[in-house]
Amino acid sequence: MTRCLASEVYPLHMNVGYSHGLTDSQLHATLLRMQMRGLIGISSALDDAESSVTLTPAGGEQWSLERAPVWDRFIFENGSLSGERLTVVAANESIGRRYIGSRIAAGIKVQAGPIRVRRGVSASLIPWKRFQNLVVLRLDCDPPTNRPVDWDVYESMRTWWTSLAELSTLLQR
Repeated sequence: MTRCLASEVYPLHMNVGYSHGLTDSQLHATLLRMQMRGLIGISSALDDAESSVTLTPAGGEQWSLERAPVWDRFIFENGSLSGERLTVVAANESIGRRYIGSRIAAGIKVQAGPIRVRRGVSASLIPWKRFQNLVVLRLDCDPPTNRPVDWDVYESMRTWWTSLAELSTLLQR
């Protein structure tokens, strides 16, 4: 019986730094049971390296019940390929502004103009959840300087989450 990390078997699907502790056969059986219960969708055979596993709306609701995320603190970021624009979507404008401010203060982004705000946006930021009354903040950016990023500044300002790993860290504070 071999134990494996999900990141070794399904590297694109596991974004947390811990193992589920299941063998390959236990993992497959668990995923198939979850699929039969309508909690997840599987794109192709689990043995296929290209397969992906996603939460369905029912699975997302179950996850929300178990994790109790604070959706007002969820941030979705979309930057331009050139890095010249930063777009942040948030349920709360002050959290969105704090997120942008932390990226500027830490040296991740260099502000090149005012923050433009659009309110009352509805979108599906997560495949299984639709958000209402979102705020979209857009910021033009200059190329980053050569100064190192100060991650301590970034983390000291954190009140938001963008991923499951960040949510678990935020809940521990």
